[in-house]
Amino acid sequence: MKTALASLLVALFLPALVACSGTTTPVRTYLMRAPYTPPSGPVADAQVGLAPVVVAEYLEQPGIALLVGPNEVNSAQHHRWAEPVRIGLRATLQAELSRRLGSAVSVDTTDAGEWTRAVWVHVDQLHGTLDGEAVLVANFRIADGLHGTTLARHGFEGRAPLATAGHPALVEAEIALVAQLAEQIAQALGALP
Repeated sequence: MKTALASLLVALFLPALVACSGTTTPVRTYLMRAPYTPPSGPVADAQVGLAPVVVAEYLEQPGIALLVGPNEVNSAQHHRWAEPVRIGLRATLQAELSRRLGSAVSVDTTDAGEWTRAVWVHVDQLHGTLDGEAVLVANFRIADGLHGTTLARHGFEGRAPLATAGHPALVEAEIALVAQLAEQIAQALGALP
């Protein structure tokens, strides 16, 4: 009797145990990087510098963020940034600004004494939505050199629909929004005397 009961319990629960231990969802990692565009001519020394990007605290974790309700954010467990998002944002902004300005933008603060303009960026929001959009909300200021007087302050709010469902499309839409932010920064730099 005990053997029959034990066999029955094993027969009932063994498939469930095997199913639970069988497959795991792989973790996918993403870089926030703009496509590389080599300079079209000789690159002059950087006159514009990009200070370290500051991000909202909820972005200081590896999971890609998704807004799932009013003031409720889900951090993806299996879709993560390959590096801190502030590093990727800075690299993407540097590449996009350099392309738009036609000259190198420095991120090396040891050269900051040579910067004629310094750009400071704070990202308040960077996430996907359940409606299939990417959202980027940021503000930036432009200063006369690294520690100089603030010359301009601007805000940026962008939304972009995802081309398809899923995290790869969300990352691509977020990169496109960062490119739009870079365009606005480049225009603000161009408007200064």
